[in-house]
Amino acid sequence: VVGLCVIRDNTVLAHEVNKSATVRTKNNLESDAKKALSTFSGNRQRTAAAGGFSLFIVPCGKAFIVAATQSSYNERMGFQLVNALAEQLKKGSAPIGSVTAAELTKTAKPIMWDLMTKYEDPAAIDKICGAQAQVDDTVKVLSVLSRRVNRRLEQETEMPTYFPGWLSSYLPTYLQDRKSTRL
Repeated sequence: VVGLCVIRDNTVLAHEVNKSATVRTKNNLESDAKKALSTFSGNRQRTAAAGGFSLFIVPCGKAFIVAATQSSYNERMGFQLVNALAEQLKKGSAPIGSVTAAELTKTAKPIMWDLMTKYEDPAAIDKICGAQAQVDDTVKVLSVLSRRVNRRLEQETEMPTYFPGWLSSYLPTYLQDRKSTRL
């Protein structure tokens, strides 16, 4: 998670960025979020791509909550993150539509930081994301194994046929059968 921000009337009320993020990343987050909100219509959550990041946008009263993540971040977890922040902010004493930026920053920053830390590794908090990560790793391993087996089979078919008698006539058929059973 790169950062979170709350925007109302094209003004950033509160934001928090990952400690490793640069000032430029923080400024880009704010400008990219504002740009994405300028095309926002309706009252539904949505995603947008900006500056190599994925933005998850959720309306919350008169404001919008935006999370910026790496483009490979799980979409379901991205929306879970912004919805969790929206729920936390709705529990606050004043509605987001009427609170000042200073008041919101004071109450929201610790919540934002906790959520960013919690959602940094989606596989650790969500069983489905964890299982998907394991499946992805398994697919990668199987792909590498498949390429290696196929390469070895191709090398076998390129072996010279200098075997004695019956073996030299049997070998091409055997190798062709092996080649047809590739992974």
